[in-house]
Amino acid sequence: MQIASHRTFPLNFDGLRPLHIVRGIAAVLAVVLVGNSVALAAGRAPDPVKLKQKLTIRGIGNSLKVTELDGTTVSGSLTAIRDDAFDVTLKKATKPTTISYSQVARVDNVRMSTGTKIGIVVLCLGVAAAIVAVIGVKMEHSL
Repeated sequence: MQIASHRTFPLNFDGLRPLHIVRGIAAVLAVVLVGNSVALAAGRAPDPVKLKQKLTIRGIGNSLKVTELDGTTVSGSLTAIRDDAFDVTLKKATKPTTISYSQVARVDNVRMSTGTKIGIVVLCLGVAAAIVAVIGVKMEHSL
């Protein structure tokens, strides 16, 4: 009876150079990523029933951003939800825009403005500087 002195890997890569393996992995990854981007780019309308439920949960008066199938983006507040469409009132507008469920590619939350993001970062940096200053003063007094 022979006892194997070492284990062998089930896949034999001895005949392949490492560069071939890397190229093969890169090719598979490229195909997967291209397929994924094509699937995401084919904007199809979501189910109208689910979209209506999503808008109902969000609630009238809340801000939203609607991207239509043709690429048009509408940002404003939700003012009405009907069986076949919903209304969005644009900022600085008085008359609502009616959007049919079949025209919608996606509905998102309105994101923070750049000024708000800068303010949050400055506030965090200020708090961090204050904490460092307090720790520095405490350590100086303890020496």
